[in-house]
Amino acid sequence: MKIFKYPLELVRVQEIFLPEGATILSVKSQEQNKLSLWAAVNSDVLAETEKHTILVLVTGSEIPESYGQLQLLSTVLDGVFVWHVFLAIKEDVGVDLQ
Repeated sequence: MKIFKYPLELVRVQEIFLPEGATILSVKSQEQNKLSLWAAVNSDVLAETEKHTILVLVTGSEIPESYGQLQLLSTVLDGVFVWHVFLAIKEDVGVDLQ
């Protein structure tokens, strides 16, 4: 296992591809207005990936129900903004989330 860093965009919804079986460890801001996600991955299966849907919401945003169950990954203080980063959990939602 190794720890890898993946940049996130400051957009409401995005899809990222992580190696199969990756474990998301945290989301933090290293620079103002730049979020990164860290994940523990098995370096033997880097070629096989899984799609994950990430939501980045600012305080006061409506939480969309259309993505099903959401898991809070982190709340990040970034200057005057507070970002709430969620992972959409695959559960019979009409979209392939992982």
